[in-house]
Amino acid sequence: MKKASYKLSDDVKIGVIGLGLIGGSVAKAYKARTGKPLYIAVDRNIDSLRSALGSGCVKRTSTDVSDVSDCDIVFICVPVSNTVDVLDSLHSFYKGVVTDTTSTKSSIYRHVAENCPGMRFIGGHPMAGSDKTGFNAASDGLFENAPYIICESKELKSLSEDLEMLETIVEQIGAVAFKMDAKEHDRTVGLVSHLPHVVAYALVDTLNRTDDERLRTIAAGGFKDITRIVSSDPVLWADILSDSGQTILKLIEEYSVSLHRIAELIADRNKEQMTAVFSESKTLRDSLTMPGHEGKEYVQIWVDIDDRPGMIATAANIFAEAGINIRNISIQDSREYEGGSLRVTVLSVKDAEIGADLLRDIGLSVRVVR
Repeated sequence: MKKASYKLSDDVKIGVIGLGLIGGSVAKAYKARTGKPLYIAVDRNIDSLRSALGSGCVKRTSTDVSDVSDCDIVFICVPVSNTVDVLDSLHSFYKGVVTDTTSTKSSIYRHVAENCPGMRFIGGHPMAGSDKTGFNAASDGLFENAPYIICESKELKSLSEDLEMLETIVEQIGAVAFKMDAKEHDRTVGLVSHLPHVVAYALVDTLNRTDDERLRTIAAGGFKDITRIVSSDPVLWADILSDSGQTILKLIEEYSVSLHRIAELIADRNKEQMTAVFSESKTLRDSLTMPGHEGKEYVQIWVDIDDRPGMIATAANIFAEAGINIRNISIQDSREYEGGSLRVTVLSVKDAEIGADLLRDIGLSVRVVR
């Protein structure tokens, strides 16, 4: 999406209701990138309000929703089950722009259309998150290059200047704005976010039905890596999936078709067709690129390192001294599938080869992966 040309007023008043991971990250990112704090943050958690005020990312704090009355725009950053209550409260007095951050949109739009006539509402959904929660887990970099879906509805038209205001703020916190119809949003997000959570929960539930402690110990490796999202807030995800309704149920049916297709190939020992299906999936997965990264030749270096203090710092220092920019660095808990306990992502094949040679010079086992 092209960048917004809308010019925000220097004294724009931005409010946030809910200072958890998302609301806190909105406040921190806006301050970090613009140098200005949000006008006000509202939350019931006094400790979160104190932390936000102390960090300088908000000017004012309150436990009362009515204190956002003079804001130009308010971000509702609470779970979907609480969002409708906040919308109803705002409708009784607030005249500015309202946007939410929930991951389901059709039900929210229906509620606004039926219960909040005249509200200047725009659905929003930052495609960013963490398995951690609360203001302390919030980060000024959470939204960097992350898709931020701005929804529109045929039944509830938004003013163009309201949309441009939201789009500009989205870009100011580092995200990449995408406009999408509410129904299209629910289908898309259901497929790439909600369904993977269902699958991960089902995998762990399958393990949970076993009584073999040895199996659980082994699962602490690769299995734990691929089911990491199960560590997300279970109350939040029960809330999200309940609200998703028929959308997620249809996607589960579609996934079941794919699962049964693979099961049939396994039963038939059809290695050729299995290889074709797996190769096609691998090609698609490898081609997925985050917004803002298109055309960039990111390369990974997989490094086997000893589990002792200072090894990661040593590896990082080698790249720094060589002037190689590290785009990302992560630790793999298990070497079961792909090898390499440390993964370093750099910006080019040349940087990867130089870095790999330097790591080999100190006796480390290294593999460059494109």
